[in-house]
Amino acid sequence: MADAPKTPSRGAGRVAFLARLDSIRKMVEAGYPVVLIYEQHGEEMGISYSQFARYVARYVQPPAPRA
Repeated sequence: MADAPKTPSRGAGRVAFLARLDSIRKMVEAGYPVVLIYEQHGEEMGISYSQFARYVARYVQPPAPRA
């Protein structure tokens, strides 16, 4: 009898995102588009692009505008 595939735990995508937060933050600050960052990291995290974009907006502060 084969076991059914396990579904990821609730919040697992956020944990995976936060584990890569430093790398993602550096890429955002360097000016990379969010969609390109997602293409590099998204599959590993197992979250959708829209969720990834929400996490970026929440956890990565945008660069301050220069006067």
